[in-house]
Amino acid sequence: MRICTLLFVILSGTVYAQGEPELKSSDLKKISKPVADWIDARIANKPDKVSDAILSLEEQVAKLAKKTKDRNPLSYVYDWELTLHSLRKYATSGSLVKKGRVNDIEFAQAPYSVYLPSKYNPKKVNYPCVVLLGKDAAALIESLPSDVLDNAIVIAPDISSLSADVVMTYDAAVAVIVPVAKASQAYHLDRMRLFLVGVDDLGSHIAMQWGAITPHMFTSVACTTDASAKVMAPSNLALISNEVFADANAAATWCLEQPRTNPYPTEFEFEVPFASQSRVFWVHPVKFDSPEDPTEGGFAKVKVAVDRATNTISIDSDAVYRIKLYLNDVIVDLDKPLIIKRNGIDYTYQSSRSVGTMLEVFISSFDGAVYPAVIPEVDIPQPEPTKE
Repeated sequence: MRICTLLFVILSGTVYAQGEPELKSSDLKKISKPVADWIDARIANKPDKVSDAILSLEEQVAKLAKKTKDRNPLSYVYDWELTLHSLRKYATSGSLVKKGRVNDIEFAQAPYSVYLPSKYNPKKVNYPCVVLLGKDAAALIESLPSDVLDNAIVIAPDISSLSADVVMTYDAAVAVIVPVAKASQAYHLDRMRLFLVGVDDLGSHIAMQWGAITPHMFTSVACTTDASAKVMAPSNLALISNEVFADANAAATWCLEQPRTNPYPTEFEFEVPFASQSRVFWVHPVKFDSPEDPTEGGFAKVKVAVDRATNTISIDSDAVYRIKLYLNDVIVDLDKPLIIKRNGIDYTYQSSRSVGTMLEVFISSFDGAVYPAVIPEVDIPQPEPTKE
């Protein structure tokens, strides 16, 4: 089962990645209302309201297109980031909202503890999230520095049933990712500032490994133990800021000093260590070789570079045969044909944007990125074997 199947996540927080919104606030408000209605309807599993909301949103987008004239409304990536993360109503009281103290949440296979700032106000502020990982992580929450407790939401997933030999399994993904997904539904998280903090040997191993598997999902990894020698595909950690500290207090404090994630890099490379690998930033390996024994290395590899001047995406890969691309107008110009250079062989594709694509990608993903266009299958030609 792919990780994305775990992530029926409603992402929240007022987010600016590397740019600022361009549309008028009045136009943002008009599109934000049906977006919020659509998200809430998906949470509540009300198909009729989902349909009504998307029809209303498409109507508003059509009206906006008359104002933006030569520019497609879905090309305003940072405006849509703001829209997708705003105007949702978050609870300010009830069983899930206990301010200034640890609240233990029982949720099927993925229980967790959560701490909300004593002045938590989801109507005005979106909060970075510190995910503490360790056998006794919940007991450490209230001893964190006041700067952390006053300004961040702290989550401690229950990983007591995990061990080092299951770090790269579906069970680990459920234990770590599902609590963050549930918290994202309930609380006003800044999804571009989500941090993994390992507070013991196992927690540090899990934090570093999942930082390497999904570097786009987390802003930083901070640990109290250097577990990099245990990590499969450790080179992927170059894609995410990571440090080792003496204790959890120093690690959590450092995390809050880190800037927001840039979800749309135009040059990066990664290995594929997980058999059910989801996307890495905007590139999703769909078909690839997975070693029988991952501890021996030999992972499939992908290298990506974008030349926006020529609207070219270059993809060089080893043992990756098919990928899926998630695109927006920060990465390339979607009004023009794309040249996708696959191991040196060109392929031309005219992509298209859609409201439905943007919403579905958003709600089925874990990060807060905006992708109104998807190329579902790009086959990668393999180099001819060298003759001896």
